[in-house]
Formats: sequence, structure tokens, C-alpha cells
Amino acid sequence: MRGLLLVSLLIGCSRSHMRTPGSFRHLSGAADQYDPSRPEVAITESEMTVAPPARAGGGEDIAAGAAKLLGKRRLEVGEQSFRYDCSGMVCAAYATTGQRLSGSSKSLYEEAVGAGILHTERLPRPGDIAFFDNSYDRNNNRRRDDELTHVALVESVDEAGTITLIHLGSGTVGRIQMNLLRPNDASVNSYLRAPSDRDGGPRLTGELWRAFGSFWALR
Repeated sequence: MRGLLLVSLLIGCSRSHMRTPGSFRHLSGAADQYDPSRPEVAITESEMTVAPPARAGGGEDIAAGAAKLLGKRRLEVGEQSFRYDCSGMVCAAYATTGQRLSGSSKSLYEEAVGAGILHTERLPRPGDIAFFDNSYDRNNNRRRDDELTHVALVESVDEAGTITLIHLGSGTVGRIQMNLLRPNDASVNSYLRAPSDRDGGPRLTGELWRAFGSFWALR
């Protein structure tokens, strides 16, 4: 299982900036040293809400739609095509249930804030979109100041709090794991930033996670 999780290292993605491979961009030299005194990007109090209550239907159908995209090299739902990147994948998953979403990781985050559906509950709902910061050095400045570089979709959460996510990374749609009760444990969190990045900063899903957006609640 560990080997499969390592294979799912991401490519960087955004609406206007796709990079292959994104999270494999290595950091080196003195300027690359991770500064623990400089915190990772964090959600602000003004952005934070609680998770919407579960309801019949919820996001389970969306999660099931995402599972149908596993291994796909094109994102097509009916006659509609989606960008082949992380945000395109989550939009395609929602489209399988007839719900329209569009945009980049950043614009989806802003939409979630505006709709009051962004939350930081450690146990999300199926269908939630997970937002991550600093999954790769998007602006090439060798610092960890890259907000909203990746999104994934929650498929399920087990009784131990381990979250199975579906995302587009390494050129295909696959599964990764995250456990926000044990965010630094590599046995229950996948590498989201390349293990070869030697700056000493966070690399796991639980460490780079920012928030969830419950877009299914807008249906």
C-alpha cells in the first residue's frame, strides 16, 4: 500500500498554471532551507465555519462519481469535458450528479468562503473538497508561500479517522490517504510533496491540508 501511495505524488495544478511534474520540483541550497519560525499558510477565523449537517444523499453520490473517474486519462461527463488537472477532476466528479462547479483551486476556495461552506472539521463528509497549500513550489521562489496549490475529493472516512481522497496526480486519477488526527504519521498520510524535497518542511497530506468545502450542501 505504501508503494501505491508514493506513486500518487501530485502534479501541480491551477486553472492557469499546470506544471508537469508539479510536486517533484526539488528545493536545494541555502535559500531552500525550511524556516520553522515561518508558519505554513493557515485558514483565518473569518473564513472558518462548521461542517454542514449530514443529510440523505449528501455527498455520497458525488464520491461515487469520483470513483468512476479513477484511472481516467480524460475527464468527460456526458458531453462535457473538463481540464485535466486537480480542480478539473473535482468539478467532473460533481458533474456526475448534475451539480455544476468550475474554476481553479483558488477560485473554488473563495467560492466556498463566500457560500459559508468552508470548514476545518477533522472528520469531513464524503463529497467534501479538500484544499491544500504548499504541495509544490509554484512560484519557484524556493519558499513555502504557495497557497491553494491542490484539491482532492473526500471519498470516505473510516472509524479510525483515516480519509480516503480521490485526486488527479502523477498524470492520472487515483486515491491517497489523510488522517487529521495523526497528521504527521506517514502510515496514514500520503506524500503530497515529493519525498526528495530536502528542505525539511511538511510533505504529508495531513500536514499540508488547509480546509474542506462542502459544495454538496448547495444542491
